[in-house]
Amino acid sequence: MASAFVGHHSSEELHMQQDEFRNEQFTDFSKEENARAMRDALAQVAAELGREYPLVIGGERIRTGRT
Repeated sequence: MASAFVGHHSSEELHMQQDEFRNEQFTDFSKEENARAMRDALAQVAAELGREYPLVIGGERIRTGRT
């Protein structure tokens, strides 16, 4: 089975580089700047919906017409 990692790092090296998991602090959306930033981010994502990404196999782009 092929490795999911690209490059010359072993999975052990990559694991050792990870920081301890910490949740982000809650965002207060009652603050207008936070609400605006979220609306802007959602609009940016919405603008990219529906894009197609071809498979690349052996350097060749494959489009099947299926999602």
